[in-house]
Amino acid sequence: MEQKTFDSIYTTLNQTVDVMHGRIKKEITPFGLNYNEYEILKYIYRNGDQPIQKIGEEIRVTSGSMTYLIDKLEKNSHIVRVPCTKDGRVMYASLTKEGKELMDKVMPICSSPINQAIEEFEEEDINRTIQILDQIKSRLSVE
Repeated sequence: MEQKTFDSIYTTLNQTVDVMHGRIKKEITPFGLNYNEYEILKYIYRNGDQPIQKIGEEIRVTSGSMTYLIDKLEKNSHIVRVPCTKDGRVMYASLTKEGKELMDKVMPICSSPINQAIEEFEEEDINRTIQILDQIKSRLSVE
């Protein structure tokens, strides 16, 4: 692959992610959330109660930052910590009623601009793009 092709893919992906992050940040700010808080709440909202360490790994936040973010979300009544019944060393994060209600409002607002941006594409093209990006991610992942 030519350097120019690599540069084009890399630059376009970065710019697209930056634009998407910027748009999401704009939409969540009125709700008093920052981007990482939103990502934590979104992950729990979509996947149910999760070990805090797993959430941090999935959204790529360090354990020290996760502690701060979880403390803040707990203080704002968006989540609660729930000890694992099988392993006392593991702590889960669970949405509170307030957290779920917040995400019920926030998720449609955040997904709407992205859905509008891709609505004219064929589902087959969208699925193929996702597949290609997943393959690139897999091949680049460092164990």
